[in-house]
Amino acid sequence: MKDLEPNWSALLESDPSEPSPQESQALPCLLLDQLPIGVFHKDKEGRYIFVNSWFCRLRKTTPDEFVGKTASEIAADKRTIKVAEHPEQLGEIKLLKEGANHHKLIMETGRVIETEERYVGADGQEQYLHATKGPLLGPDGTIIGSQGILLDITERKRAEAQVEALHKQLLQTSRQAGMAEVATSVLHNVGNVLNSVNVSATLLLDNAKASHVTYLGKAIALLNEHAADLGAYLANDPKGRHLPGFLSQISEELTQERQCIITELESLRENIEHIKEIVAMQQNYANVSGVVETVKVADLVEDALRMNAGVLARHDVALTRDYAGAPAIRVEKHKVLQVLVNLIRNARHACDESGRKDKQITIKIRQRDQWVCVAVIDNGVGIPPENRTRIFNHGFTTRKDGHGFGLHSGALAATELGGTLTALSDGIGKGATFTLELPLQPPNNDS
Repeated sequence: MKDLEPNWSALLESDPSEPSPQESQALPCLLLDQLPIGVFHKDKEGRYIFVNSWFCRLRKTTPDEFVGKTASEIAADKRTIKVAEHPEQLGEIKLLKEGANHHKLIMETGRVIETEERYVGADGQEQYLHATKGPLLGPDGTIIGSQGILLDITERKRAEAQVEALHKQLLQTSRQAGMAEVATSVLHNVGNVLNSVNVSATLLLDNAKASHVTYLGKAIALLNEHAADLGAYLANDPKGRHLPGFLSQISEELTQERQCIITELESLRENIEHIKEIVAMQQNYANVSGVVETVKVADLVEDALRMNAGVLARHDVALTRDYAGAPAIRVEKHKVLQVLVNLIRNARHACDESGRKDKQITIKIRQRDQWVCVAVIDNGVGIPPENRTRIFNHGFTTRKDGHGFGLHSGALAATELGGTLTALSDGIGKGATFTLELPLQPPNNDS
């Protein structure tokens, strides 16, 4: 907001072309009324002296219900209805009482108050508004009333609730499936998406706090000061002539703020869809636990990559696919996925720990006779010679936050599938190759 202050001064001191008296008087009111954000002003006694069209739309009301009345008077009017038939009015009455208290506090202290308000309509639909309320200052800096803005944050609240519900569903599904490694990767990927959700939600809140609507107070104070001769003031006074231009700039700024809010809500929706996809994929593998079926190896690799897609992109890891030989095999695919997810995650960690900028993971699929080999190759920190025989031991890890279960459980899963999991490395700083080798047909298969 600080960078707008010089623009305000420039607007008051500049000399644009002179509009007609009618245009000068009508334009500020029109701009203020059509701002894409709820705006209201109260006088010293707490009576609403102005509510714009967006305010009425958000509150599902008309100006007549508010203008000229205090919040307490409006609440009293609502008490006359049959609350038993309209229980949603109880919440409205409570919020109006809080609004009256907020006005009193603002008049006494000059504080800016921020609240989140929940409304329930007659149709039972919830609506959430973020309100920023503060003092309305006169030309001499004294408090002559209060003002506020309303932002509809209903979609953000619904998005947060969906994320929470999906997160709980994911945890429950992971426990039921008993796939510790896959669940860890899924949760990690969801966590990355939740970080993006949190960033978007925080940005929305910051935008509300930093809204340029606070500069409307200066303009409104000048308009109130010259209410008796508004037309002449806007047409002839040097400062008055520049108010329409300033209000036009504020309108543009608030339109941009609205577009930013829409963009962030779109981002929230896309991230929630991403989480849904991850949950659906994890459920798909959980439902086939213990079932031997025919699947394409390339499809299993792609599923494992999708589960790691978010973290790979976030850490700028380049990915190369080399599927020269990618046959179909009969296998318990959830066990294969468990191994692949873990190998890809370990490769990403190895690339991060190397500190190099050209982080690279290559996935190769090859068929040799009745076997298929999937190699996960990284250019990370490599494996020192003394650790080559230890990395598959239970509990062995070189990472500070590692638990040493992943490679051990992967080796066990490969053995259960009738295959092997091996590692090769030329030493520290020279990357590593982990190879999962599986039979095209499961052991002891009679088909």
